[in-house]
Amino acid sequence: MVHLNGSSMFNDVLYCHGYDNQVRSQDDERLDHEPGFKEMVLSGIMLDRLGTPDDIAYCATYLASDESAWTNGASLVIDGGISVNYF
Repeated sequence: MVHLNGSSMFNDVLYCHGYDNQVRSQDDERLDHEPGFKEMVLSGIMLDRLGTPDDIAYCATYLASDESAWTNGASLVIDGGISVNYF
């Protein structure tokens, strides 16, 4: 925790991957247009769906709320289980 002039600053990180949003790269466009690509992507996600912006917003809301008062220095991975395939 960083203390600045008597107040505290919390440092938490959200790692987001594998979610569907309206700002998409050319590779993401493959989800809609390349046969079999979406199924291949979903096969690597334990929850068997792409995340939504709301999934990320709920975690950010938690970190911004009083309920996270004892949370500091956390790195929350929001990926539906994708990272489990790499560790």
